[in-house]
Amino acid sequence: MGVFSTAVKSGDTFTTHQGFTLEVVEYIRCNKILVRFQDTGGAEKFVAMKELLSGSIKNPYHPSKLNVGFYGVGPYLSRKDGHITKEYMHWSSMFTRCYDPAYHARFPTYQTKYVDNQWHNYQEFGEWCQWQVGFGKGVLDKDLLLKGNDAYSPETCVFIPSELNSLIVTQDTKGKTTPAGISYQTSHKRYLVSCAVKGKNKNLGRYKCPEEAFAVYKDFKENLVRSKAEEYKDQIDIRAYAALSSFTI
Repeated sequence: MGVFSTAVKSGDTFTTHQGFTLEVVEYIRCNKILVRFQDTGGAEKFVAMKELLSGSIKNPYHPSKLNVGFYGVGPYLSRKDGHITKEYMHWSSMFTRCYDPAYHARFPTYQTKYVDNQWHNYQEFGEWCQWQVGFGKGVLDKDLLLKGNDAYSPETCVFIPSELNSLIVTQDTKGKTTPAGISYQTSHKRYLVSCAVKGKNKNLGRYKCPEEAFAVYKDFKENLVRSKAEEYKDQIDIRAYAALSSFTI
């Protein structure tokens, strides 16, 4: 039974460092005690006596990820074979973009973004990933299916290759007097049009007025995205393909 068997019994309660109360469900031996958290999650886990007495047991439903996300109970791990899992990498990045003040200081446009309540639970997000076309090979995109979208959710997100994501990402034009892809060259007194293709800027010529320049940029960019949609058609979600095929600026 172990030296602690008479000191700990079913029904005994303890408090953790996180402030949660847990109850002993069954004492098996000193390194195998079944406990249950006394909160709405009601998570159960086997713990050792030293963990119980030290208060170090962590509640899987505690919002430990930037005070919003929680690990939950399920099969999806944060690390496997010494490496961060792809599910956790995407999940963690979502919360950084939506709730990290340091990230918002660098990218203030993300201050209005948020993660859907369902995905506060890492296990829910991990399960969703298993059914998504492109998971494990692409990046998580929330804007393609719904322009101007603020929410990371099962309905609005898809995985797409990084090349496609870089093509459709909205450029920050704050402080610019010309549209994206256009810059005024004083030396030529013309508007230079360029577009990134495979990581390199492609020069699309110089034009007298910004309207003409933007028309050239718009036509090139839309055709480029649509052609890439055909190239990746068999590797992306059908919803992503439809959105890319009708892409407009």
